[in-house]
Amino acid sequence: MKIIGLTGGIASGKSTVSNYLKLKGIDVIDADLISREIYKVGEKAYTLVVKEFGKEILEDDLTINRKRLGNIVFNNLDKLQRLNEITHPIILSEIKRRVDNCLKIKKVYV
Repeated sequence: MKIIGLTGGIASGKSTVSNYLKLKGIDVIDADLISREIYKVGEKAYTLVVKEFGKEILEDDLTINRKRLGNIVFNNLDKLQRLNEITHPIILSEIKRRVDNCLKIKKVYV
């Protein structure tokens, strides 16, 4: 089984390629989607990010306002680094979990 990482800038065609792969029956693990999922209320990253950046990043329904958080971290490299230190290991762990799950389901061993 091959594992391929698809990267690129904005409007470089990542979604087009991902959709094509899905149409061909190939499993696609989207780090952008995972990065949104980990911010859901009750998730580990949610708790750590709110603790680090404060309740001012929250909406009335307690969801994280990503734009507000972005305004904080993209104007301060230290805060951006801290956010990355919190989220990147969680995202990577989830990617690995999903890859392992794909390998188990397809009974492929590497």
